[in-house]
Amino acid sequence: MQRFLLGVDLRLDGAVVLAPLLTPAFWEKGVGQALSWRDRVLRYHMCRDTLRGTFAGRGVQRLGCRFPHAAVPCAVEASVGGKTVPVSSEGDLWFITIAPPADGGERAFTVWRKYRAAK
Repeated sequence: MQRFLLGVDLRLDGAVVLAPLLTPAFWEKGVGQALSWRDRVLRYHMCRDTLRGTFAGRGVQRLGCRFPHAAVPCAVEASVGGKTVPVSSEGDLWFITIAPPADGGERAFTVWRKYRAAK
């Protein structure tokens, strides 16, 4: 279920990709869960235009996501710990890097689509 419906992919390079295969109704309500692996915990909720959650772990974590197809052009922006961070793309996936806080606690993150104004 995690791999096929919720689209969780723990990649060999250490990245985690979230690419759910959902109906439009589920995209509107959103899905989420807590993932635990090695010494890391990722809690998230993802809906049509937003991925929001927290990460706790000892090292940096590369996190990728895929939103459903948008009918209009959009960009993707992100923040980690309340600060804007770079977003990179690989095909239809968007990636951020999350560095855990020095105190070993959780770091909040948000990735969202920003629709471009029509000309």
